[in-house]
Amino acid sequence: MIRFWGNFCSLFVLALSISAGAQERLPFGHIRRGTIVNISFKTGTISLKEEDGIARSYLLLDRVFFRKKSEEALLQDFRAGERVTVQVRLNRNNSTYELLGVMDSSSYQWLSYLRATVLNAPITALEENRLVLQVQGHTVRYVVDDKTRWYLRGREVGKQSFQVGDSVWVYPESLTRGEVLARGVGGVKEDLISQTLSDEYNVRGTLQEIDMGVGTVRLRLKDGVEQVWRFVSVPQFRQRSKTVTQEQMQVAIEQKLPICLRLRRYPHVDYVVRITIEKTERHPKIKSEREIKR
Repeated sequence: MIRFWGNFCSLFVLALSISAGAQERLPFGHIRRGTIVNISFKTGTISLKEEDGIARSYLLLDRVFFRKKSEEALLQDFRAGERVTVQVRLNRNNSTYELLGVMDSSSYQWLSYLRATVLNAPITALEENRLVLQVQGHTVRYVVDDKTRWYLRGREVGKQSFQVGDSVWVYPESLTRGEVLARGVGGVKEDLISQTLSDEYNVRGTLQEIDMGVGTVRLRLKDGVEQVWRFVSVPQFRQRSKTVTQEQMQVAIEQKLPICLRLRRYPHVDYVVRITIEKTERHPKIKSEREIKR
């Protein structure tokens, strides 16, 4: 829906998982918070009483990540009665939600900050597939792989050009399982942003909500994960190179039409500047009487 009011909490994207075999659709999309009712190590489940007052149990799969006090944690670090934020992904094969992560509120906000902020800090460890920095008193482990680009003095170099103690800027990219990819690493922030990434880029998915009051757009990506982006001024609403109204965008939400978000990169966050309806349902053309006679 298109909203004209809201609160700051909708800036963050959250989610939850339903145990295998359940076919219930979660209300409010993937945005879920709740209080731990029980953790069973025997059955491998966690039970939560959610914001809607309903208690649900969820499977704890091997790939689930845990964070507490902004650091990596274990399931054993959580207790009944604690409020948590959970993240899920829709499994399209069986229409259930798979639990991706369990975090306390501060950890989720910290992770959201890491995913959206270009940070500068000294390297404390440089491993085969990890870049470790000490940021604001926290140990931050970025994933590095063949997508990571390394820049030094205005040119692209190899990872071997950096060492422990070097001060670097890191441009992040969100990954599942609570991880953040170091998309670009450089000694100078300006070189990193200008050479690694263009100023604008596109993200495609299904539009879920536009909150005009808070200034956010919620999009469901192809893998089922929902993500929220912000806008400062009202973005352009477009369809086939023509401007459309907010009412027409609401129809796009209701019909689950594919959407393209145009985002512009800024030092600390990417903002939505344009929302384009990419495809509409085509109706058969009604022939005129003259065409029928022919």
